[in-house]
Amino acid sequence: MSKYPYASQVELKETGDILVIRLMGKWVLDKAAPSFNEFIERGDIRPDVSGLMLETKNLEDWDSSLLVFLNQAKEWSDGRKMEFNCDCLPHGLGRLMLQTQSAVDSRVEIVEPKGQPYFAEEVGNYTISHWCDLREFSDFLGEIIVSFFRLFTGASRMRWVDCFRSMQDTGPMALPIVGLISFLIGVTLAFQAADLLKDYGSEYFTPAFVGLAMVREMGPIMTGIVLAGRTGAAFASTIGSMKVAEEIDALRTFAVSPIDYLVLPRVIGLSIMTPLMVIYANSLGVIGGMMVAKLTLNMPVETYIQETFLNISLMDICSGLIKSSVFGMIIAYSGCLRGMNCESSSTGVGRATTSAVVTSLLLIIISNSIFAVLYSIYEI
Repeated sequence: MSKYPYASQVELKETGDILVIRLMGKWVLDKAAPSFNEFIERGDIRPDVSGLMLETKNLEDWDSSLLVFLNQAKEWSDGRKMEFNCDCLPHGLGRLMLQTQSAVDSRVEIVEPKGQPYFAEEVGNYTISHWCDLREFSDFLGEIIVSFFRLFTGASRMRWVDCFRSMQDTGPMALPIVGLISFLIGVTLAFQAADLLKDYGSEYFTPAFVGLAMVREMGPIMTGIVLAGRTGAAFASTIGSMKVAEEIDALRTFAVSPIDYLVLPRVIGLSIMTPLMVIYANSLGVIGGMMVAKLTLNMPVETYIQETFLNISLMDICSGLIKSSVFGMIIAYSGCLRGMNCESSSTGVGRATTSAVVTSLLLIIISNSIFAVLYSIYEI
């Protein structure tokens, strides 16, 4: 019998090629207990035994500290592919050890080492990944459309106070950055137009150039880019954080659709506020061009305003507002989609935020190109 300064005792006995381990005393956490690895390090257990057999004698009390000893013995015997017999243990102890071992084994994932994938395999993986993304896009779009139908029929759980709060966050709170960028864009366009047209003696077309560029292209595009980086990222991070905190699961538990409660107010709010922000951006862009024309071309303010309104039609303004409304839907859709599909970790929230901005910018550029083709076909 091995002597150790513990309340728990272990007796080792060899019967042929089988090592019998007898457990005695108290095996509790508040008292020190021996470790199976101690016997191996001290050389008390010969490595050429063919099996282990565990039994108890005068075992007064035990808890998880005894399970640690048993699991160490089981791991050592499994590593040498030898027999491990625990039939002589108390029924409750043996069953608990087997349950613990199976739970540990089920959480261990055996991953075979992978080499460098072939070109065809990479192409296939990318194709499958993009197809899955397209399916997620379509499913999420369908859920939003169904949510709109529920809103029109009065069956939606959307709160209008959330929509108004979203409008405030995406509109007035973004006025400074949108205004500054639009003003500087107008200044840049005016400088470029004045330098180019001055060579042909047509510098008085500068107001028309700045005005048309702002209302048809630069105003909607720059506003969409700013809102994608500011508002779309905020949508993704907010909804992603709610998913990590399991708040979205709580909504589903109470039979509240997350699309109605979280996504629909943001889509409606941003779709309404984006055209208003574009009108504000267009105005500041024209003002920036007017300042440049006054300082560099010595053009009177009245003349600049008159030339601007003479060359800009209502159709030009409406074409930019239509695009901006679509851009707002795209930004809200992308941000909410990435937030809803966020991984349940802080890293996942960061990835969802980045992906929301990239997706929004990509879809804005694609949709703007489609609008350009349609406007050219229908001569808008």
